[in-house]
Amino acid sequence: MTPSGAKLIVVSVASACAGVLLAMPQPIEPMDPGALRLDAQLSAQAHTRDLELAERAPTGEEAETLTALFREHGLAEANAGEPRAVRLNREERFARALARFKEVHGAEGLAALRARTCEELTVALKGELSDETERAVLGAFPRLLEQYGLSDNGEVIAPHFVVRTLYKARWNSIHDLPLTDGLDEGELRAYWGWLAVEGVAPPTLRLDAVQRFQEFDERAALEAAAYIAYARGDFSRATNLYGELANQGDLRLRNHALAAVRRVE
Repeated sequence: MTPSGAKLIVVSVASACAGVLLAMPQPIEPMDPGALRLDAQLSAQAHTRDLELAERAPTGEEAETLTALFREHGLAEANAGEPRAVRLNREERFARALARFKEVHGAEGLAALRARTCEELTVALKGELSDETERAVLGAFPRLLEQYGLSDNGEVIAPHFVVRTLYKARWNSIHDLPLTDGLDEGELRAYWGWLAVEGVAPPTLRLDAVQRFQEFDERAALEAAAYIAYARGDFSRATNLYGELANQGDLRLRNHALAAVRRVE
């Protein structure tokens, strides 16, 4: 036997042993809820739709007034407060401007205005606007990014599509619409998926997000639910959920199920 042949045999045997060890059941505590997997095609479709909508965004007095008040709101958020009388006055003007805009341009016009504002978000995050305009467009959004784990020490770490989707939710809230109004399948997947899997959402919101996310990615939602159960000390539920997933042939989740079983009292 040549030296190279002997080395090949040793390497082959070692690799086989490592494979056996990795395949052997062993309890391993889960350290995270998994990873959010976006659908690239759906994300691209949503962005293309927004670009087309933004091109049709209304102009004129109604749009300019509503946009100006939106930015005024953003500056107030960025400055972390304002006198109550000033806030109430702006809210009254905003309500009148919004009603007038809807009267003239309807729901489609409002959706187009939202899409155009999202394009401004992209420019603002790149730092290509003046300081005041950037703060007006972003408002308290940077704080929200930190709060929900989309940024770390001011640096955005989440996919831009997720950031853009959550900005839409903020825009909806300011314009007195449901948070997920106008979001398509790809955006809903990103919105609920981030809150369920990747984000640092409050427990009640996170559990609700897991249930809603299940419609778009059942396996990822179940893994998130299993991790949440384990982290909360509900090891029986974690065992059942990880076990259900392990039955699909995932050795990693099988080992998490074993760790949960070991913790059941």
